[in-house]
Amino acid sequence: TLVRAADGHYLDVNLEFERQTGFARHEAIGRTALDLGLWYSAELREEMLRELRAHGSVSEWDFALRRRDGTVRQTLIDAATVDVAGEPCWLFIIRDITLRMQAETALRESEAKITEAYAMLNDAIESAPAAIAVYDADDRLIAWNSRFKGFFAFDPESVHVGVDFVTLIRKFTESGQVVRPQRAGEGWVETRTRAHRNPSHAI
Repeated sequence: TLVRAADGHYLDVNLEFERQTGFARHEAIGRTALDLGLWYSAELREEMLRELRAHGSVSEWDFALRRRDGTVRQTLIDAATVDVAGEPCWLFIIRDITLRMQAETALRESEAKITEAYAMLNDAIESAPAAIAVYDADDRLIAWNSRFKGFFAFDPESVHVGVDFVTLIRKFTESGQVVRPQRAGEGWVETRTRAHRNPSHAI
């Protein structure tokens, strides 16, 4: 949009302005943003204009735009001072970021729920009387309790998020803390891994 700096009247607006605000071009020309009620906060408008007058431009200024139908959209304003036929004017570019902000809010809420669920899971397995480890679909460790980690006192750093089951079981057997059945020979790790992946499989 193009605005006369002297009085804030719109000199020209484009189709995007019409789409964002709900006002037709002929309804905006010769009027101000205050006339149209576009600014949700007149104080913030004055603050933005002071910045624009002082520095000649503003970038990504948060702006709650009130549409003709009364709904409010979150936008960002970029503006610069330009000269049009010897008259100082302001060129405004307004970007609607409402959907982006809604997506960011939903993501934060989802992350908070995941964090809460993970904390509940950790509390539950930690209070269990047995050693417990939880693996994802790719057999990578995602959670465990202190009883499980106690099995790896010889190398506690080996127990971490993302380590796969085979790596852990090999470390455990190579530590000498378990005696592999003679009948399984060197295939014990593979046999134990198959049982882990298919609990119904008898060893």
